[in-house]
Amino acid sequence: MTIGKNEIEERKELLLNDIKANNDKMAALNRALEESKQLNFALTGAVQQCDDFLQKLDASDNQTAGQKAAKKSNTSSSIPANN
Repeated sequence: MTIGKNEIEERKELLLNDIKANNDKMAALNRALEESKQLNFALTGAVQQCDDFLQKLDASDNQTAGQKAAKKSNTSSSIPANN
């Protein structure tokens, strides 16, 4: 069996088409990877913002608890002391 020039050229054309299809696929995967990275950055930023809000709430709760304790200790009773 002899392989002719036409068969080789046809095979080469198929291979070139496969290369182009593979390059297109790699480009699409790279775009998807970049989109995934950007989404991960956004999600990480949202988590950091939640952590910041939680810290502020904790600080506010601690301050409020301290103010209530100070207020309670500073209130005078209207009941006379037994001496």
